[in-house]
Amino acid sequence: MTAPELKSRMEVLDQKIKHVETRLKLKGLLSADHQVTSAELRERFDVLSQKVQTEIANEEAHGHHVSALETSVRQYIDSLEIDVD
Repeated sequence: MTAPELKSRMEVLDQKIKHVETRLKLKGLLSADHQVTSAELRERFDVLSQKVQTEIANEEAHGHHVSALETSVRQYIDSLEIDVD
C-alpha cells in the first residue's frame, strides 16, 4: 500500500467519524459530558493513525511491502492496545 492510498483510507475514516459525531449532535445524544468522549475518540484516532503510519514507514524503509490487508490488521491490533513485540 502506498502512502497516498493509506492517507486516502485514513481520510475516509476521518470523514466517517465526523459524520457520526454530527449525527449524534443533531439527535441531541452528545451532552456536554459526552463532548469529552468525542474529543477522546478523535485523539485516539489521531494517535492510532500516526502509529500505523510510522510502523508502515519503518517496514517499507527495510524493503518490506505492507499490503492494504496488513495495514487494516495493524490498525485493528493497535486499537486493542495489545503489544505484539
